[in-house]
Amino acid sequence: MVPTDEPRIMMPANVNGTQVQLLIDTGSGLSSISQKAVDVLKLKPQATDWQSYDLYGNMSQQFVSLDTLQVGPLKAKNLHLMIWPNPGLSSDGLIGGDILSHYDVELNFVARKLNLFSPDHCEGKVIYWPATAGAIVPFSMRRPSAGDTDIHVPITVDGKDLQAIIDTGRQ
Repeated sequence: MVPTDEPRIMMPANVNGTQVQLLIDTGSGLSSISQKAVDVLKLKPQATDWQSYDLYGNMSQQFVSLDTLQVGPLKAKNLHLMIWPNPGLSSDGLIGGDILSHYDVELNFVARKLNLFSPDHCEGKVIYWPATAGAIVPFSMRRPSAGDTDIHVPITVDGKDLQAIIDTGRQ
């Protein structure tokens, strides 16, 4: 994770061999790339019937094809990303639920590390660090094909049971 002035989680990555900074957005269903990064990387926008909206109502119906997207040792090839509709995005793009849902994701804020694990691990063998205590928090998340990758967790406020959303991309 890269420290920023904003309360957001950024990480370094490579797009087609060029270093970029991407926002980790657990509340976004689709990963996207900024128009600025499209211009710098000389990517060719293409039209699509899909519509991508930001929080301000800006809409994009364009995507780009990436030869490679590399995060640490993980490398994806022939990936399509929507172009983020807001020209004021403070990063080169964002990684959303369509990519994150393929992994077990650990956000280690103390060590400033984002770890992506294969979900094919031994049942109950998730904690790999020495722990004297732990908590299990139930949550629900639908797959991107269902249109909702928000992480829903049960909470209680003033004795009332509610659902909260964990979203690392919102302020």
